[in-house]
Amino acid sequence: MDDLPDGRDVPWHDLSLRRAVSAGDVFGGWSGRPGPGASDADHVVLRVRVPGVASAAELDLDVAPDGLRVMVRSAQYKLSVPLPRRVRPDGGSAKFNRDAAELRVEMPVAGDGGAEEALAAMGGSAGLERVAAEVGIDLSALGFGAGGRAEAPPPPTTTQAPVPSAPQYELI
Repeated sequence: MDDLPDGRDVPWHDLSLRRAVSAGDVFGGWSGRPGPGASDADHVVLRVRVPGVASAAELDLDVAPDGLRVMVRSAQYKLSVPLPRRVRPDGGSAKFNRDAAELRVEMPVAGDGGAEEALAAMGGSAGLERVAAEVGIDLSALGFGAGGRAEAPPPPTTTQAPVPSAPQYELI
């Protein structure tokens, strides 16, 4: 991405993180999600004011495939912004407000790289089984069943000691 200075103005811009909240989040944390914070953001929002630009057709927007930079270009302006979180460039939206000459770009935050995302990146459970076989790991020995999914451990086997019989009493 070309972010070298070339004489064009850098427009005013604002970068923020957004998280959708429900009534449960606001009133007592009923949703079970952790409290709000930058790490809980579900969208990165970029607002760029471009005075003199009359329509979105005059702007060129580029969200990097790795999601770490956004570039907005026009004849008069050039802005390259590093992002605080990885984003999914294919799932965002951009809206241009002609009256305010402002571009608003919302980009969904990419997953955190957890186990489900890693499994999907490998091609699902079949990919996990293939990779495990390539490196010589026996998934069943690790508690994984068919399809690479963890199985619940079997219940422990217990043996009960025989209950002693009650003593016999003779009535007199």
